Amino acid sequence: MTIVSPISLRARPYSAQAPPAAAPSSRSRPPLVPPEPPLHNAHTFVTRARANIATAIVYCEGQFGDIDGKTANGLIRHSEKYAVLSVIDSRQAGQDTGTILDGSANGIPVCRDLSDALS
Repeated sequence: MTIVSPISLRARPYSAQAPPAAAPSSRSRPPLVPPEPPLHNAHTFVTRARANIATAIVYCEGQFGDIDGKTANGLIRHSEKYAVLSVIDSRQAGQDTGTILDGSANGIPVCRDLSDALS
């Protein structure tokens, strides 16, 4: 008969969970480039494209600018993760998202449908 030890229910210390540290290499590393300051609103994406930010087209049919479109509104105003290219809302097609939300243009258009947004 084989005896199996019970599984310990105690949490392991963090160091036991972490992967082993890599040994320091003898090669010299390139100097670190200081990070850019964080972007605090989406308006800066129009003038400055960065390779490490994903782009997005936001679908918000009939709700953009209203309280029910709050996620889309927040992405336009504050997204640091996505550079929003356009918003799809046929009710407000042809307008600028900044004009709808804040009264000043930001260069992000509202499109009629997906084919319009991709063109």
